[in-house]
Amino acid sequence: MALLPQTKKLKGFSTIRLLLIILSTCLTLLPSAFSQPSADASTCKDQTCPSSSSSSVISNITMLYSIILPTYNERDNLPLITQLLHDTLTDAKLNYEIIVVDDSSPDNTLEVAKSLQQLFGKDHFQIVSRPGKLGLGSAYSAGLKASSG
Repeated sequence: MALLPQTKKLKGFSTIRLLLIILSTCLTLLPSAFSQPSADASTCKDQTCPSSSSSSVISNITMLYSIILPTYNERDNLPLITQLLHDTLTDAKLNYEIIVVDDSSPDNTLEVAKSLQQLFGKDHFQIVSRPGKLGLGSAYSAGLKASSG
């Protein structure tokens, strides 16, 4: 693919863009996966079909999407991915939260995350700060524990 060589040159920007394209594609397919055909009175016999006043349970639920971003020395990339995620999810009219799990990055990623939290709000941007480089797997676990979606 032509995107793979660009990924190394642009320090992650192409990778981020590719992931957002994939996310956007998935989000456009998502609503159709949960839609159910409405019950027509002419096709229902006795009580086998739901009443016309009831609708799909899924359609009545507001889903919250949680995106976990483990970070270590991501000071330059964090604002970019946050803005791209915000734009993509807002355009799709989805409720979301971004959870940044920082492992005490020496490049002050935590300070950047705090300023992004002020910009986007605590309802859309959460921070989990950990005391040292504890690993990617445990970062995802910590993010899942902090998530609401």
